[in-house]
Amino acid sequence: MRRWALLAMCGALLALNVVIILLVTSPQGGLDAVPAAVRQRIDERRGHQSASSGSTSLLSVVLAEFEEWDNLVPQTVNATLEAWPATPTFVVGYTRLPYPQLQLPNLPHVHVVSTAFFPGQPRDVSQLDAVISSEFTLLLPDNCRPRLGAAPLTFFTDTLHAHPDWKLMALPVAVSNGQPLAACAAMTFDVRRWTLNMSTAATAPVSTPLTSSWAQCSLVTGPHAILLRSSDLRQLSWQSYRPLTQGIYMQAAALGWKAVVHTPTAAADQLLTTVGSLYGSEHNRNKHSWAEHERRKALFKLFGVKLVITADGTEEFHGCERNGARCFGTVHHDSPDYIFQGRWTPPCCLKHLRE
Repeated sequence: MRRWALLAMCGALLALNVVIILLVTSPQGGLDAVPAAVRQRIDERRGHQSASSGSTSLLSVVLAEFEEWDNLVPQTVNATLEAWPATPTFVVGYTRLPYPQLQLPNLPHVHVVSTAFFPGQPRDVSQLDAVISSEFTLLLPDNCRPRLGAAPLTFFTDTLHAHPDWKLMALPVAVSNGQPLAACAAMTFDVRRWTLNMSTAATAPVSTPLTSSWAQCSLVTGPHAILLRSSDLRQLSWQSYRPLTQGIYMQAAALGWKAVVHTPTAAADQLLTTVGSLYGSEHNRNKHSWAEHERRKALFKLFGVKLVITADGTEEFHGCERNGARCFGTVHHDSPDYIFQGRWTPPCCLKHLRE
């Protein structure tokens, strides 16, 4: 008798499920035809599912700073996806797709793209701003992974939510003992004067503590990630140059944006750590150093920097020499083109006029 009762109960439940499915999928019935108690359970399940899937639209990860000839990009991507599954991840090449080809997971949310435009390619393929739809973007360096036991990512996104005036959030990469590899540095960018000043005397103090875990900082050097709102990222130029982070800090300084760096009291609270080591040979270290030097020169030219004052106060002039080409083009109607750009006489020109 008990067996027949159980079979009857199972049959009734099966019939009820069939009725619910028919009502939900019926164009005439819909959820309005489902009893209120059952509709509440369906809504709760949908809400749970949307909340779970909603986490994937919270963040996109962009990995754009790495050397094609020596990198840990696959390990970085795998570790990131292990910590934050289903997160849209973009590995970016500037002048071409990364070569040699990277061995990345064959997943629909992992993309390898180039920001360079090629004929026959849809324009939006090279325009990541049109593809990134998440609320936040994490610009991740090579050779890092989320630390086990670190604060959840939502701690950092919620902190940005709570401070609308915080535009850039620097998250240093720490070594195995928890010591961060990045640090604050001085920087001011005077666009009118074409001058980038990185002298310690120019910015005092170098960093300003805001809370026990955060400090305001104009520039962060060393391996670190930058977390920011995707809407703020769209206001910046970032898809055509390297070093990416320095270019972003320069634009933030010109816009008057506040950049903060994570400075937790406990080393274990650092979000990111390394996955291995890069540039193991002296040849590769020198090659990387030279490449960064050339990229920085190209960045200064792109941003119109003609004078760099280094940390020790040394002046470096870019863009003109006394016996070379002048630092601005042909003058028309007695007005140099930099006047229309809202800039003053380039400092190298002023220096040569005084000599």
